[in-house]
Amino acid sequence: MELTKYGFISDPIKMTKAYSNIPKEYLYYESFLKKKEGFISSINFLFKDMSDMTLNTLKNVEDVETMQHIYSILTFLVTRYIWSSDEYTTAQEKNSEGSEQKFTPHHHLPKYLGWLWHYYAQKLNIKLAVNHFAVDMCNYILIDIDKPITIENIQIVRGALMYDEELYQSEQWFYKVHVYFELMAGKSIHNVLNIHSLLQSYSTSRKEIFTIDLTNELIQLRESIVVTRSIIKSMYIGCNTNVFFNTIRIYLSGSNKLEEGGIWIYNGDEYVKEIYVGGSAG
Repeated sequence: MELTKYGFISDPIKMTKAYSNIPKEYLYYESFLKKKEGFISSINFLFKDMSDMTLNTLKNVEDVETMQHIYSILTFLVTRYIWSSDEYTTAQEKNSEGSEQKFTPHHHLPKYLGWLWHYYAQKLNIKLAVNHFAVDMCNYILIDIDKPITIENIQIVRGALMYDEELYQSEQWFYKVHVYFELMAGKSIHNVLNIHSLLQSYSTSRKEIFTIDLTNELIQLRESIVVTRSIIKSMYIGCNTNVFFNTIRIYLSGSNKLEEGGIWIYNGDEYVKEIYVGGSAG
């Protein structure tokens, strides 16, 4: 990812504008995330008879920010497909009855769902992964691009739990805090790089200037650390811990957590078994 004054991502204003350029087909797919009942059968039907013309349209997206948003949508569809079923209930619901949580993951993705996900991962030169790149850093817009970056000015676009308003509120906050953290903490990387550069170029003839520059960088670094610590602590404000542990955490798991150790994806020629990696919380 590009390292800019905003952190590890490209200009968030560009990301905001890119979302409006996503092909209508993908916005249509996104609506499936809001469904719970019949999700698996609906997705199977949706991707069963995709025409070559539709596929060619979807393949011709070249704008990087738009591709990132598309990859995010596909990642959510894939994880929902793998960890959902028509009879799916959350861990919270099952645990309230005193029974152990059970999942029946789907290991065989619909032909073109898996293929498009794999295709965009290759286009973006990233591993198949359910990570913060996919679920939050390519999944937000600024509400007002003319206002400063604050947690109130960040809007999460989608989530795996959109079918349930209460669960989705916690999921949105979980992603929002991580976006805000990355946007603000990225500045500290620049401070560290600047400090390293100053130390490498130190000379006794510039001792006074060196001291002033180093002090300024250290002050800014300290301020970034203080801010990011407060951002992390804000997680408890809007993310229910039970929802995170019993539901959100499940969706962040990768196929390396599954008993079969992988999922079958169509790569354009044949079905191959792929390992995709889950988030650290998985």
